Amino acid sequence: MTSKRMRRLTFAWVLYVSALFVIVFTPIKGYPIELLGILQISSLLERFLNILLLMPLGLLVVLTYVDRSKWLIWFYGPILSMLIESIQAFIPGRTSDSIDIAMNSLGYYLAIHLSKKRNRSSTK
Repeated sequence: MTSKRMRRLTFAWVLYVSALFVIVFTPIKGYPIELLGILQISSLLERFLNILLLMPLGLLVVLTYVDRSKWLIWFYGPILSMLIESIQAFIPGRTSDSIDIAMNSLGYYLAIHLSKKRNRSSTK
């Protein structure tokens, strides 16, 4: 891996982890979630956003750990999702939900699948 690519990946990791930390661990007042005090997130939209939440992680894991243990990358997303939901149970205004774990994991797996499929087609 070139040093330029490594710097870009490091920047992407820092940016993603920072955004994830703010999104996931910021206390929320009131439910349903209010955006800018105007919009209310429906249950369906919340599920969709949970799918999107860990998709960047799946992409970053595939790009970063290309040469490492292939089977191990399948566990990072669900473990992180379980950790996030466990911590959210103790944050005021946040709730922990097993559906969120499933949706986060689905997003993670979709990103891995799509990025691996793209990598295979680009090497042909």
